[in-house]
Amino acid sequence: MLKKAIRTIFLMCVLLLIACGAERDETKDTDLEKMAENNADTGTGASVESKPEELTGELTILSWVPSNKWKHVIEGFTQEHPGVTVTVDMPKQ
Repeated sequence: MLKKAIRTIFLMCVLLLIACGAERDETKDTDLEKMAENNADTGTGASVESKPEELTGELTILSWVPSNKWKHVIEGFTQEHPGVTVTVDMPKQ
């Protein structure tokens, strides 16, 4: 009798999980459909790349590693974002 009750409860839990998963898939499908409709209405597609805003300001890296180890990273970053100044700060020991 106890095994039958446990089996019934287990089966109900599995069915509940299946039902919840199906609902989530339906929601995902409707969200994708709404996105497609919005893209069609505005004339923009998901593949259209927008130009990112130009970054400006200062970036401070806090590191125990000396700044000469960061040199290649900083050079690459400043080439990509020339409006940002990068400094390396080492904590005092």
